[in-house]
Amino acid sequence: MAEKAGGFKVIIVGGSIAGLTLAHCLQRGGIDFLVLEAHNDISPQVGASIGIFPSGARVLDQLGIWDDIEDLIEPLLVSQVWTNEGEPLKKADQSELIRARMGYPLAFLDRQFILKVLFNHVDDKSKILVNKKVLSVDHAAAGVVVNCKDGSQYVGDIVAGADGVHSVIRHEMWRHADSCGPLDLMAKDKTGLSTEYQCLFGISSPVPGLKAGQAHRTYNKDWSFLVILGKEGRCFWFIFEKLKQRYYAPNIPRYSTTDEENFVKPYMKRYLSGNITFDALWERKITCTLVALEEAQYEHWTFDRFACLGDSIHKMTPNMGQGGNSAIESAAALANSLHEINEGNKRAKPSLGKLRNALKRYEQSRQFRAKRICDTANDLTRLEAFATLKHKIIGKYILPRAGDFLADSQCDVMIGATKLDILPVPPRSIQGNMPFDPKAGIGQKESRKWRALYALPLLGLFYYGRYTLTTTLSLTAPFISKALMTGAIATSDGASVAIRSNFYGIGWLDKLVKRFVTVFTPSIGSLDQAQRLQMIGFMADLTPVQIIWSIEGLRRGNMMTLATLPTLFGIAYQLKGIGLVAPLYYFLHYIQTPQEKYLAADNRLVPTVYAKTLIPAITLGYVAPTLGMFLPFSIDTRQAINGIWQLFPVWTSLLHTALKFTVTDTTQKERIHNVRADMTYLRYAYAFGGCLSAAAYLYLWMTSPIPLRSLFFSGISSPSAPVFSLSDGIGRFLKYDQIFSFGSGMFWEVLHFNDLKKAGKLKAGWGKILGVLGGATLVLGPGAAMALGWAWREEVLAAKKIPKA
Repeated sequence: MAEKAGGFKVIIVGGSIAGLTLAHCLQRGGIDFLVLEAHNDISPQVGASIGIFPSGARVLDQLGIWDDIEDLIEPLLVSQVWTNEGEPLKKADQSELIRARMGYPLAFLDRQFILKVLFNHVDDKSKILVNKKVLSVDHAAAGVVVNCKDGSQYVGDIVAGADGVHSVIRHEMWRHADSCGPLDLMAKDKTGLSTEYQCLFGISSPVPGLKAGQAHRTYNKDWSFLVILGKEGRCFWFIFEKLKQRYYAPNIPRYSTTDEENFVKPYMKRYLSGNITFDALWERKITCTLVALEEAQYEHWTFDRFACLGDSIHKMTPNMGQGGNSAIESAAALANSLHEINEGNKRAKPSLGKLRNALKRYEQSRQFRAKRICDTANDLTRLEAFATLKHKIIGKYILPRAGDFLADSQCDVMIGATKLDILPVPPRSIQGNMPFDPKAGIGQKESRKWRALYALPLLGLFYYGRYTLTTTLSLTAPFISKALMTGAIATSDGASVAIRSNFYGIGWLDKLVKRFVTVFTPSIGSLDQAQRLQMIGFMADLTPVQIIWSIEGLRRGNMMTLATLPTLFGIAYQLKGIGLVAPLYYFLHYIQTPQEKYLAADNRLVPTVYAKTLIPAITLGYVAPTLGMFLPFSIDTRQAINGIWQLFPVWTSLLHTALKFTVTDTTQKERIHNVRADMTYLRYAYAFGGCLSAAAYLYLWMTSPIPLRSLFFSGISSPSAPVFSLSDGIGRFLKYDQIFSFGSGMFWEVLHFNDLKKAGKLKAGWGKILGVLGGATLVLGPGAAMALGWAWREEVLAAKKIPKA
């Protein structure tokens, strides 16, 4: 006889992590529930462990459960990757970095232990029944009747399937859907479960040489090890192995104890760390289980009064440790939808239509994110087992050299995690330097195509700049050729200035340098006073540009972007003109550096070993030779200095690299414990570049015999206008060069300010932003304005964003 229901009620099938978490979420919202567990123990020891990561820990913290779990774990601190020969591939403190970012540690413990904690925190334990194996569900307009093997029946408004990968509730949902119409709506889902890997997992007592808080991974062709050391050295271990073929349900392999013993034999003497082989774990084995690693991503999570969650609807391989955390998220998401309709129907049960809509909202809120996490987890299994040549190259050669890429990937998965909406966020969850954000993370990345569209004006400046600079240079080419042929530049009074012809002793380089010296001689030789002043202002304005490009090239979040190649761009603009190269640099930089790059505050960080030495490097590599070209030395000396100056992007880079060895590198600690460690030095650098540029601009304003507007803009109305002398052509070229480089630079900064506003990090209005940039340009010059704008952006990025509760 069916139990009578009173009020809105959820029947949860399965006392799993997903099922018990859902029970807690419903309990906190005042929704009645009943948990039916098939086994005779709510927390059996089956040899399984579980990783609780920040995405799951936050929900458990909301529920008041996390503190008890934290008492049972040893936070992971160090991860090491090994080859089969016991050779190290990578050692990283990425787990500690994730904890600093997200506020919670990465933790492993027995699945049995967390089930006990969840059970102990249930207020009314009579709502959790064991030995209740569910056989079928009867669906009616007024509710569901859940039929158990022992003959008992339970009535509720919906049934939630948290009963694992071989879910009875999922199959009952399919059966009910089939009975509702002629179309087989769930035909694809019925063939969705498959396996390509198997795994022997277990728990062992402590092994000498393996320390608590460590994780060890071994990569090899078609198999891999994962060993995690929990509290007091308790060992949680996995052996992953590729099967000879992919199997599909219902033909997925099942294993016996004999299969386990045969499976493990080849692995006994394989290394799981530098000097420890697997037999050390096997000798201390407490329990183990051999299973096929099923994979499934079902399209239909709900139908009428049925809802599935956890492994019953999104099953992934365990290498990434996200299975349990995804189950916790789905429990919270389902509870959110149910709380929403229950809140408005306290006096009456919600109709079937309202329930359908609520369950559909739950499904839609989780499907996209769960699919991406499943894909990532399943691909990690293949990467660690070198499934293809691509996986081997990435796992063995790229990832060990990719800095904190793995930590970034883990945080990318977790930052957009679901929380329980009816409860406030725990204080701990907003103490990290990478606040949770439902609009960020995996599957939520900003479209690079849209960023390219926003930045199209920069590409337009690039193409128009190429036209104007190329046209002007072609008109000036005959005067350059004549000067190179005669070895001298004629002055206005009939005299001439010789061109220094040998600088480096390398034929092609000497020719190139000689050509550039020809271009610069009218200015450094004082043959054209107006051009000389304009050149002084231009060169001073380039100081902030060098500083900004250097900073972007070293910023942690810009790894694997073209911004890390400022030297290459510097050489390019020495050859082609910065007015041509700068718009292209800014275009590419903007596309590749959206705000998501700096969601983790440590990714804004410039390693302090470089931040501290930036001013000396810029001063010696760029400012000193630039200044030398305009000091009252002989023309031969100034031409020689100009010959050296031509390669300033290279000298600056080499000096910066050399100077870093004069400073202790503390970046590894700072990225975890002090993500603003670079700010003092960056402020000095921006101020240095801005002040030098502003000083030159004020010098021009006081000494120029003509208005600054004429100094920088006269004679540029038509790039194809005739050129009458070398000074005339070079002067026009430099004006275009400066206009396009700083015009594109200002637009680039405006684009990034727009990013800050969209991300909610900057409250200033556009009037203030444009007023500051425009006013600084008029009063202090374009170089100083760029330094001021980028320093402002730096301060905004460095400020901690506190999310709303």
